[in-house]
Amino acid sequence: MPSWDIAITNNGQQPYSDSRNLSSGAASSPPYGYCLPEYALLDGSFSNAPEEVVRNGYGYISNYLSDENGEFAENQQPVITISYDRNKTSNGVQVSFNNVSGDYCSELQVVWYKDEEIVHQQTYTPDGPEYECEAKVSLFNRIIITFRKTSLPYRYIWITALANVKLSNAGGLKIVYGDIALNAKENSTATSDDKEPYVDMENLSEAIETPEYSYCYSDYALLDGTFSNAPEQITDAGYVSQSISDNDGVFSDPPQVTFTLANGNYSSVGITIVSNEHSGDYCSHVKVEWYRDSEKLSEQEYYPDSTNYFCYNVVEYYNKIVITFLETLRPLRPVFLTAIDYGIQRIFGSDEAYDVSCIMEVNEISSEISSNTLDFSVKTKTEYAFDFQKKQSVRLYFDEQLMGQFYLDDGNQSSIWDYKINTQDAVGLLDGAQFYGGIYTNKNVNDLFSEIITPEDLPFFVDDSFSTTTVTGYIPICSKRDAIQQIAFAIGAVVNTAYNEVIQIYPQQTETSFAFDDSEVFRGATVEHSDIVTGVRVYTHTYTKSDETGELYNDTLNGTAIVEFSEPYYDLMITGGQIIESGDNYAKISASGGSVVLSGKKFSHATVALLKEDERITNYKNVAEVKDATLVNPSNGQAVLERVYQYYRNNETISAKVVAKDREVGQRGTINTVFAGQKTGTIRKMDFTFANSVIAEVEMG
Repeated sequence: MPSWDIAITNNGQQPYSDSRNLSSGAASSPPYGYCLPEYALLDGSFSNAPEEVVRNGYGYISNYLSDENGEFAENQQPVITISYDRNKTSNGVQVSFNNVSGDYCSELQVVWYKDEEIVHQQTYTPDGPEYECEAKVSLFNRIIITFRKTSLPYRYIWITALANVKLSNAGGLKIVYGDIALNAKENSTATSDDKEPYVDMENLSEAIETPEYSYCYSDYALLDGTFSNAPEQITDAGYVSQSISDNDGVFSDPPQVTFTLANGNYSSVGITIVSNEHSGDYCSHVKVEWYRDSEKLSEQEYYPDSTNYFCYNVVEYYNKIVITFLETLRPLRPVFLTAIDYGIQRIFGSDEAYDVSCIMEVNEISSEISSNTLDFSVKTKTEYAFDFQKKQSVRLYFDEQLMGQFYLDDGNQSSIWDYKINTQDAVGLLDGAQFYGGIYTNKNVNDLFSEIITPEDLPFFVDDSFSTTTVTGYIPICSKRDAIQQIAFAIGAVVNTAYNEVIQIYPQQTETSFAFDDSEVFRGATVEHSDIVTGVRVYTHTYTKSDETGELYNDTLNGTAIVEFSEPYYDLMITGGQIIESGDNYAKISASGGSVVLSGKKFSHATVALLKEDERITNYKNVAEVKDATLVNPSNGQAVLERVYQYYRNNETISAKVVAKDREVGQRGTINTVFAGQKTGTIRKMDFTFANSVIAEVEMG
């Protein structure tokens, strides 16, 4: 079974082959004597093919056959595309060809993409059936491999494994902390009276770069192919002033850009000015003024020395910034400005970050969903103060591979240079947000996840296998974390934030996708046994409308109030006031000082217990119960019962200290123990430490 986040496709394969098997590492080539020149030895190692070859775990076998020179016609070159749902890094691609005959591809091209942009491309000439296409590539999400030649004439392309080799020796630990005023950029509006006609000031709220155009400024563009002619209509150029500096780089009438921030006041430790990173042009002298409405809070002049420059100044509760551009680095230049950040991106390596602790956990049946955490200390090399704000972005990398997106939970200063920072992932953020829930009948889970997560401005991904999945039942008033858990448990989904910027919701992994090599285990794995669960009892829930009424509120009210229900109601009625907004679990009401009575009709709630036991065990009973999963109903109850039963029947927990490599929580694999042989399990927890490589204390079950 391929990993949930990988899709492998091709431009044509034999009907009995399956390129999707290539990521499992367990595919093989057919043991048959193909009728190809000098293919099969007459030593008994090959067998005759049956009349119909069926799929039997074989890897990829191309439709096309090479010619007498071992070459493929240009329009018949076999192509394999590997697509990832997450950005990856790479040291190259390991390819295993025909492990029966020893045939291989002798020339191929690999192209790495990030979306539609080519990140790297290279041609390789393999010299055997096992070959690594070496290349250091960061941040890509698609690989296209084109096979051009075979090692012998008249051959198919046989492939039994394709594996991305994770980037290594690329800088080690890196923590990127966005010490930024939250939502300031999203709520800012830039204006200027001095700008080129093609300038769109909204670009300054977006992630853009200066175009590679040969602007007609003195000595601007090199004639080395790195610049191109500008089109008639220039777009997405950022801010470019109409005024140009003089021969000394000084503006006689300095351009100004005003940033007005809506929806409140903001605080930060300064601003970051990003200029023309393509040509290297920037303003070498600027003045920045901070305002709250018409009150000037602070003013500073700065002398930038790079295209990405931080203007340090701790200012609290501002809602307007005015930047005056006084001089340019080079003469006869306009102002180039592509972005303003309301704070600074701090990057900590192993020389500044210490006591780094990162814990990631997954429950494969989502009986609970954990919040991953990253805690670390910093001995900073700069005198810039920190402006700790809840939900500030913190990203953990190792060798340029994103390990997790976290958000500031708490930060404090322990000395002049030392700071302690505690973070949590998106699941932790959702624990602090309330969801009003309700009664659902065949509710599409993608829509329901969106209703829960989107208002929190957190990105998420739901695997395509759930595109038509629905839920029926009830969610009470709870945290959004608990609401997601209820849905995931009911549909058999895993909720995971590891190695991604988004909340990932995908099916439980039931097939093995890795094996820990003995050389990767620091000490022999140990096995602990919990009490045997002899059976599981799961309750299904059915909600139907009844005629029974109940009083929900009876009091005087002057203004508005939100009434929260302990059980669902419908057909709400009110006297003495009005209902502004309502759902199955709540009502927002208003009145002008009089007595208010709110009532409604109840839902009947019926439960049925489903039981599955190990009938072999008669002298001991230990039955686990699931009572409060109110999205479990008669339609999905048996499937939930089976998942829970299989989960609890495994009473072993395997613990080991390992080299993590590209293993992650939620994956299922094998590991050798000292005394109990090889064990198979799902990685449920990884407690990381960081040195020259990533080490983890893992728990599997």
